[in-house]
Amino acid sequence: MKIAFLCGSCEPGADGVGDYTLSVARALVGRGHICFVIALNDRYVDQPHHSWIESNPECSLPCLRLPYASPWRVRAKILAAELERFRPDWISLQYVPYAFNKNGLPWPLFPSLRAVRPLAKWHLMAHELWVDPDVSLKNRLLAATQAQVLRWLLTYLNPSLVHTSNSYYTHLFASIGKQASILPLFSNIPIQHQPAAMPSSLVDWKFVFFGSIHPEWDPQSILEQLERAARKGALSSVSFISIGGAGEHGKALWKKLARTTPPWMQFSQLGLLPSTEISFRLQHADFGITTTPSHLLGKSGSVAAMLAHGLPVIVPRVEKTCGTWHQELLADDRFMLLDSSFGERLIQRRRQAHLTNGADHQLSATTEQFLQALLGSPVTSAT
Repeated sequence: MKIAFLCGSCEPGADGVGDYTLSVARALVGRGHICFVIALNDRYVDQPHHSWIESNPECSLPCLRLPYASPWRVRAKILAAELERFRPDWISLQYVPYAFNKNGLPWPLFPSLRAVRPLAKWHLMAHELWVDPDVSLKNRLLAATQAQVLRWLLTYLNPSLVHTSNSYYTHLFASIGKQASILPLFSNIPIQHQPAAMPSSLVDWKFVFFGSIHPEWDPQSILEQLERAARKGALSSVSFISIGGAGEHGKALWKKLARTTPPWMQFSQLGLLPSTEISFRLQHADFGITTTPSHLLGKSGSVAAMLAHGLPVIVPRVEKTCGTWHQELLADDRFMLLDSSFGERLIQRRRQAHLTNGADHQLSATTEQFLQALLGSPVTSAT
């Protein structure tokens, strides 16, 4: 089977959806399928750029990166020529509104995809849908427009298959009269197996943050809980380690917390790291903390990476609790919410050795589910 993947950018380590797309395509190539990845709006190249990405010693994955600075009509012409030459059975659009337009309104997709619409069956994977309308009036107006763009895009492409990563997004799809099935996200960070390290002291705790630190997260609750645990003698030092692009807010917050918290609380920012180093850091942490709101945990690649490395993940932002997604969260003991028993459960979990679930297993399971959907009858209808 021949599958063409369309995404925003393919810069390794700089775009989560691009990394996801390349991982899925490589896994499919490893299973004997022929794939082609095309980045339609890549900010990391200034000229159309062809490359080959090694999948395994026998197979390579072709990749074409089209620069965001080129006029869309030029990119559309290149896209049409490349796909007519490739002649795919499926075209998979990895959808994020901001991946194709800096304002989150990807109108250029419509004329750019016109010539290639009839070339193959279409699959749409929606990694993000629209901004949260409850944040502000501006967001409410933008969300309504983004929802309309997505509705029109689904009608325009008429995909045979529509996926998203979490239950909350299937609810949002239904709100615009569309349907989507869940294709679980996997970790983009392969587990680097290494000799077992010496166990760390039970009174020295390491918390890791991976990716953006959102301004909506208030660290005060966790810090208070840790201070109570310290007074009980359950811990003597705490390290908060930030990996990846924390964002300007995260960088400023870390500096502030380093100045205003007790000396036994340490804050370090490691920035962007190779995946091997990220895996090492995750394996040597005791807990993960995400600033992603609870109803969107399924869309977070950093959460998937923490879980794949066996970390209990603390979820401080519990939002939109009226839905099946919240019941699923409460039943999943891999996550820890900030409730009245949080401190005691934190101490209990620290005393338990965590076991890795396996990033490779996650990817394999997602790839198998994706293949079954492509090869079988369409799982959903976008009409």
